[in-house]
Amino acid sequence: MCIQRDVMKGFLQEHGAEVENMLYTEWNIDDMCRVAREEGWEDGLEQGWERGRMEILVNLVKQKILSAEEGARQAHMPEAEFLALVN
Repeated sequence: MCIQRDVMKGFLQEHGAEVENMLYTEWNIDDMCRVAREEGWEDGLEQGWERGRMEILVNLVKQKILSAEEGARQAHMPEAEFLALVN
């Protein structure tokens, strides 16, 4: 009915199946909070790993074990940006 009336037509055409599944699934606040906590924990873990990885790369360059060029390549960033972290 929404698509026929051009209400959120593009969104519903792209995500219609997901929206329909949500309508027929029982929703409760406890599940929503649990999922939000799990996603937050996963995001934090990912950020922590990335931060630790960057610190290792920076330290390897400072100790001259790794070149700045290789450190930047491993960090997936321009060398100038990586050198700013090293200094």
